[in-house]
Amino acid sequence: MTTTRKLLCGFLRNRVFWNSLVLPIGHMIIIFTRILLDNFGPFLMKYVHLPGRLSGCLGGVEAQDGAIPPAKDCTVTFKEYIHGGGFVAANSAVMLHSVTAFSRAPYNFTIYSIDYPLSPEHPYPCPLLSTMQAMKFMKEQLGFDNICIMGDSAGASLALMATLWASEGFDMPELSCGCCYSPIHPSQLPHILGVASVYGVLDAHSWHATHCGRVKSISANEQAISEFAIEASMRMYAGNPNLKKGQPTQFLDAIKKMPPRAAWSLPPINLQCGGKDILVNSTKATYEYLRKRGARVTMKIYPNSRHAFVGMPPAWVGWQDSRPATKEIAHFFYDISCRPVNEDDEPKSPSSTRCFILMSSSDNQSNLREPDPRPHLNLVFIGHVDAGKSTTCGNIMYLSGLVDNRTIEKFEREAKDKNRESWFLAYIMDTNEEERAKGITVEVGRAHFETPHRRFTILDAPGHKNYVPNMISGAAQADIGVLMISARKGEFETGFDKGGQTREHAMLAKTLGVNKLIVTVNKMDDPTVNWSKDRYDQIVDKLTPFLKSCGFNVKSQDDVQFLPISGLKGENLKESPKAPGSDWYKGPTLFKVLDNANPPPRDAVDPLRVPIVDGYRDMGTIAMGKIEQGKACPGQQCIILPNKTITEIQSVYIEDDEYKYANPGEDVRLKLKNVDEEQVQKGFVLSAIENPCPVVQKFQAQLVITDLLEHKPIITIGYTAVLHVHTAIEECTITKLLECVDKQKKTKQKRPRFAKTGQMLLCVIETTNKVCVDTFKHTPQLGRFTLRDEGKTIAIGKIVELPKSATETTA
Repeated sequence: MTTTRKLLCGFLRNRVFWNSLVLPIGHMIIIFTRILLDNFGPFLMKYVHLPGRLSGCLGGVEAQDGAIPPAKDCTVTFKEYIHGGGFVAANSAVMLHSVTAFSRAPYNFTIYSIDYPLSPEHPYPCPLLSTMQAMKFMKEQLGFDNICIMGDSAGASLALMATLWASEGFDMPELSCGCCYSPIHPSQLPHILGVASVYGVLDAHSWHATHCGRVKSISANEQAISEFAIEASMRMYAGNPNLKKGQPTQFLDAIKKMPPRAAWSLPPINLQCGGKDILVNSTKATYEYLRKRGARVTMKIYPNSRHAFVGMPPAWVGWQDSRPATKEIAHFFYDISCRPVNEDDEPKSPSSTRCFILMSSSDNQSNLREPDPRPHLNLVFIGHVDAGKSTTCGNIMYLSGLVDNRTIEKFEREAKDKNRESWFLAYIMDTNEEERAKGITVEVGRAHFETPHRRFTILDAPGHKNYVPNMISGAAQADIGVLMISARKGEFETGFDKGGQTREHAMLAKTLGVNKLIVTVNKMDDPTVNWSKDRYDQIVDKLTPFLKSCGFNVKSQDDVQFLPISGLKGENLKESPKAPGSDWYKGPTLFKVLDNANPPPRDAVDPLRVPIVDGYRDMGTIAMGKIEQGKACPGQQCIILPNKTITEIQSVYIEDDEYKYANPGEDVRLKLKNVDEEQVQKGFVLSAIENPCPVVQKFQAQLVITDLLEHKPIITIGYTAVLHVHTAIEECTITKLLECVDKQKKTKQKRPRFAKTGQMLLCVIETTNKVCVDTFKHTPQLGRFTLRDEGKTIAIGKIVELPKSATETTA
């Protein structure tokens, strides 16, 4: 016996035995049990009673054999609107909502259950439109204290619709209830939490349990679901002694009542809470408590949200984020009126009141805003890589009050984690991980800010030579250029020497129509500079003759103006510099210069021209671009060229707001009718249909050859390059050399055989595909271009003549 005991003890003490056999078997049992509960929980609920099972409602209702214990101290009388799913016969003109009133004793608690219709003709917009208007009526006219949305995926659509409706600034009260029994998709939560509190979700197990033995009929099922809603709301509002303070019952109190072994049997629990919500501490404590008890629980805190989500999501979700769709639908609400059949405000019986929602076709233009009278200017930041463009742009946004301190602190932590403490302001503009990881801008960043007399769109262009095409795309939309120069020892020289981007960016900006240039000498606070006036003057003296050679009028401050700044510290951006050693500068700040900037001449009478920057779907086709000339209005007939697609402007958006029209110079988003996303591409031009933009495949141009490649030192017939004109990029070939002018030798040659760097060339250029252009004399914005070869700018030019057939675009 002793020997057997020793052998058994030795065997049990053997780690190999435990690691290779016992632990894997234990893990397999746990995994199998979880899979069983997740997938077969509804069926097991028929036969297995899990003691203390959590229902999923705030307050932690413990379901014992289907009975829900009543909340205590329920003495408050208030009305709740439970919005439930249902199919009601309807058409696209009249929406019917059946309104049912009943009370739940002993709570003195009035509930109105409203079914929303699903129209076969318009299955998605109609129920949302009518339901939202019914909510507005129930809240404002009947004085409801609470709104509760219930249902399946359609209910989730309504939940998102309601919150977006409020978040978009439309006239609907904020949701006051936190119960939503719907399979809400995780992607919806940030939007929903912006305006509403979702304190409880009926999980998949509880939902299926109502169909699997705990109830016996459809009506009983509906009653059981209503019990959940009533109980949750009662615990949040009526049963809380702190009702007047608006504090819901603590979720943690109910969790602590669970038996010790009940947590692991729960479905996966998702705790999400706003950092400013009153439940944030309770949510964190709940997470820790459940995690220690073995529950499958996750938690996410939204720092800037004031609302919370506490509940158990269902096991499956088939619904996708409908934020784009709901934005469009929300705008139709101005065409809808809601009125009860009876004149009484209160329903007198379960069926005495019906809400008729009528869809009107009246013009809603009176509800749209007039454009801001302040001139709008596009401001492109250009310069060599690491000159401080993104940091300065980020600081401009911060100083304008468009970025809060909490966001700045977050970016500071992220930058510190990457050992790049000075990059945190750049994160405001550089939003994707690739840019933050590399520390360079790749795409053109966009942002908006204002001064007392001007409105600006920031275009933060990349400075790396590999992304010059993106820089060209940004500069092509610009009215003013900000050339960023690093004063740090060695950095200015690197950017200004041959191969640096300072020269190329300045030249490209002038070529692309930027006539006003603000040269900001940045990093004046650097230890190698210390606000040295000598260093500043040295940079100004070197740049002035070069900018003159690019075509800038350096003698006029209306064209070129130099400013010393510190983009990181904010010196001389909004306020005059106060750093030690900066007292020698007595000039204006960057904000002052921008506020006094004169917009270029623009004519709203000219035919519409909008070079398209991008096109995408957002419950309709959206075209993004800058109005170079003309005016954009809803209802305006247009044509997209060169593909000759006829369309109509449905809506005009500036930033995120819809306007009656947009003037030339505005960056706009235009919603177009009867076009697909594929028909709206970068480089296309939206034109007035009665006077369309010319479309050509060859044109006569005047080139200034700036710097040819070493292995291709001359231009001859057949030379191929890449053409950049407005937002279009096309491969092209020089097919004829008509005239060559050598300014140094002061010679002119007809029909030359070749042309070299520094010469001016009159030639014919043919593109691979048709492009929308115009002569420089007629429309400068569509008549300037750049030629690049193997990633290098080799020539700048302007279009001087088009073929006679160019205007026959609609034939």
